[in-house]
Amino acid sequence: MSVTANCHQSVIILCGLPGVGKTEFVSNLEFPPDLSPITLYHVCYDDFIPNNLNFDDINDESELQVNGLTWKQLRGILVQSVDKILARNQQEGAHVTTGVEETDSAHKISCEFENRLYEKAKKKGQREGNYGDTESDGFTFFVIDDNMFYRSMRYEYYQLARKYAIGFCEIHLHCPLDVARERNRGRLEPIPDETLIAMETKFEVPDATKYPWETKSISIDTAEVTDGRTMETVWNLVRKALNDPVKPLNEENAEEKEKSKKAIAASIIYQADQVLRKCVAESMKQAKISLSSGTFKSPSLC
Repeated sequence: MSVTANCHQSVIILCGLPGVGKTEFVSNLEFPPDLSPITLYHVCYDDFIPNNLNFDDINDESELQVNGLTWKQLRGILVQSVDKILARNQQEGAHVTTGVEETDSAHKISCEFENRLYEKAKKKGQREGNYGDTESDGFTFFVIDDNMFYRSMRYEYYQLARKYAIGFCEIHLHCPLDVARERNRGRLEPIPDETLIAMETKFEVPDATKYPWETKSISIDTAEVTDGRTMETVWNLVRKALNDPVKPLNEENAEEKEKSKKAIAASIIYQADQVLRKCVAESMKQAKISLSSGTFKSPSLC
């Protein structure tokens, strides 16, 4: 599958419960020649956001805070950091709007997040030897590595893809709960079992039948052996995302307006047809009456 030359960036959502093997999956990625050189931003939330919080406190403003910022705010700042890097990559200087208030503390953490993302991308490029020297050389992928159990979490990144007219796709990794729990227990900072179970009950799996923006998504069972065919499926999905980048909002609106115009035009033609049919029927009725009474005169249309 060929890749559209004018789309060289894509957001790749890697979602799934803790312990399904998301980070390991990223580390085992093998890049196909037609997508090289690559600059990869591995946005692993575990590297930026503390995970030692109670799942039930996610919507509680009194939850865990870092430098006066809540868990929600830190996640918002990370999205903002990706937004800023995308803006710089496209050299558009786009205004960043993510709903995060720019306090001194937030600005400081945002700069720290950006620097760490740049540093990680550079180090990975040197280690793999498979990346270009500049952002404009080859392809750039932002792999968002997080549980992303709520669809709204993933939609934030879809909005970024739409903002910059770049690719967007989702890879849902899953495995049986007992396998995920066993793997989770082997982590340096395991998440409590009850939190894992709660996430599973609330997990909103990508569903293209209800949400068209999730059309480019696949599901992979990490309990099974992942081989070359699995990787080929992954990169075919990425190629589709590059070939068919998300349309900017104004273009989407233009399409909707055009559809609306066509619908209105069709409606007007239909209404006019109904009026003419009624007029013809009335004229024919008048003509019959005139013939029967012997006083025929040419009928008039309405």
